Amino acid sequence: MVFVEDPDISVVHMPNQEEWNLVISNVQPHHGGTYECQISTKEDLRKYIDLNVIGECVINVKTLCQ
Repeated sequence: MVFVEDPDISVVHMPNQEEWNLVISNVQPHHGGTYECQISTKEDLRKYIDLNVIGECVINVKTLCQ
């Protein structure tokens, strides 16, 4: 599930895998910021990713916490 009203942002689940990917189409500077991945189980798991958009086609992704 994606809780954002930006049509450029979606999540893709890899079949038969425990992998989910955040997909940002047409990346623009306003897409930069902190993203949160949250899994609700017995223990809530959260991961924060800081996305920096630099120029027109270079991005740098840094994990803030694991």
